[in-house]
Amino acid sequence: MGLPKNQESLRRKSKIFFLIGNLLWAGPLLFTLSSCNFLDNQISASDPSHLSDQWKAHNQWWESIEDGDFALYVRQPEKSIQYFEKAIKQANTFGQADPRRAKSYVSLGRAYMEKSDFQKAHDALTKGLELKEKLHGKDSNELSGTLTDLALVQFNLHKLEEAKALSDRSIELKKVAKDSSGSGEMKYVRGLILSQSKDVNNEIVSENFESAIKDFSVDFENKKLLLDTVGLKNYANCLDSYSIWLSVQKQPAKIDAIKKKLESVKRYLNEFETKS
Repeated sequence: MGLPKNQESLRRKSKIFFLIGNLLWAGPLLFTLSSCNFLDNQISASDPSHLSDQWKAHNQWWESIEDGDFALYVRQPEKSIQYFEKAIKQANTFGQADPRRAKSYVSLGRAYMEKSDFQKAHDALTKGLELKEKLHGKDSNELSGTLTDLALVQFNLHKLEEAKALSDRSIELKKVAKDSSGSGEMKYVRGLILSQSKDVNNEIVSENFESAIKDFSVDFENKKLLLDTVGLKNYANCLDSYSIWLSVQKQPAKIDAIKKKLESVKRYLNEFETKS
């Protein structure tokens, strides 16, 4: 099933960005495919018909991922779930150790996050994390983004201790790798968790929210968030959560500035709801 006609123009404009993003992710995988050392090493350079089938299967999977990403971009999580479930079925044919399986499950989990179906998000992300751990090891920074997503899911499932453990692990991996990407989401989740802790430190909670908003703002202004409505929604939720926190802490001076940022992000998100 295709996307509605009133989204075709938007799709054409954004397709190049999804292509670039997928190429960045799939670069090493594509090199592996082209060198014919994929899966069980049964494909040889002297048998191009097998390689052609392999490329065809990869492109079909890639199309499912791209369509799912686009459906999320225009805030249609139900459609994105259908595409990502299709991607999982396709990825399962590539072998148990194939990295495309992990990517497909993580993408499905984020789609369920957008839909606020946190139990299903938890199940998909947990599967994706398990696959990533087998591929990269439990100490790899490749796990950090999924750990942050799972921490947020556990927080929404009212499992604070589990959320904190996942958040701690994500922060440590980022620290060791000296990686600042995704720091807005990581600090936002940390702020949420700390705000509900038994021994609340108001200053540290505020520091996490403010630092998260600063990082989100930079990404938003540089348009790094604009193709990731899950991340963009997290930015809006971060602003909203901090506004509520400031209200409880009776700090009205900061609330107006936060609300202005929130209105700007919501306008962008609402634009896709109107077009959907």
